[in-house]
Amino acid sequence: NSRMIVASNEAFMPSQAKPQTTNLYEMDYLGRAYTMYYVAGGNHHEVIEKEPDGNLLILTSTLQDHVDDKIIELDRKSGEIVNSLEMTELFGNDYTEDVIDWAHLNTVSYQAEDDTILISPRNLNSGVKLNWTTHEIVWILANPEVFKGTKYEKYVLTPDSDFLWHYRQHTVYQIDTDLDGNPDTVEITMFDNHRNPEADYYDHEKGSFVTVYAVNEKEKTVSLLKKLP
Repeated sequence: NSRMIVASNEAFMPSQAKPQTTNLYEMDYLGRAYTMYYVAGGNHHEVIEKEPDGNLLILTSTLQDHVDDKIIELDRKSGEIVNSLEMTELFGNDYTEDVIDWAHLNTVSYQAEDDTILISPRNLNSGVKLNWTTHEIVWILANPEVFKGTKYEKYVLTPDSDFLWHYRQHTVYQIDTDLDGNPDTVEITMFDNHRNPEADYYDHEKGSFVTVYAVNEKEKTVSLLKKLP
């Protein structure tokens, strides 16, 4: 509708790590506000319009000793929460000990064709696709070493060759462009910050990258198509 969502700086929710705004406005390009949405846990990183119903997918925080670890869906008209997911529902408390920002979600997107969301928990070095209705994991895009020996290992995509993996990514999105000419794959792009010095498997490669993967969701495999410095 030629409007945008603006995060206001007039009200903040204090947290263990940093304050986050609680007020979001639907605003036009002349600065006229039409609707205000209140996000009790604060908003960070991303708000998107969930097509085709127009609801808002918002990254927020549980504020239960942790931040940047929750997704909510707000009804566009009423402002009520109609779906939500905390990262501990996916990964339990296996990675939360003594880490306030253990997940650090930084993007969320919605694929209407299969009712899935794609999320980027940066501090797990992973892109995760899951069913938005059932909250069941579909696959995890990460260096297999990240989840080796854990109960999440079964979701990790199998690489078709050795390549330079992503670390501490800041965005994971599915794109419509067919870059490999294979109708059985979907293309996943991300900005790879490439930082993870505390992990034994980290390659210490300098720089950051734009990375594009091709994921075969039936075979649960992944190919690296592009890695641009």
